[in-house]
Amino acid sequence: MIILDDKAGRQIASERGLRIIGLLGIVKDAAQFGLLDLRVTFERLQEAGFWVAPSLLERLLRQQ
Repeated sequence: MIILDDKAGRQIASERGLRIIGLLGIVKDAAQFGLLDLRVTFERLQEAGFWVAPSLLERLLRQQ
């Protein structure tokens, strides 16, 4: 497994058959285990300059 958010890096890792997870996947998993609040964490990430597509953010919040 490899943790990547970089698009080019993810593509190369995928071509090599590696399982990929990004920051949002880690945050989502942690929320499912009750370790953090997903909405609050996303807000804090955005305040820190982390960009996420609004449609992806809404989809992840609906899945919660």
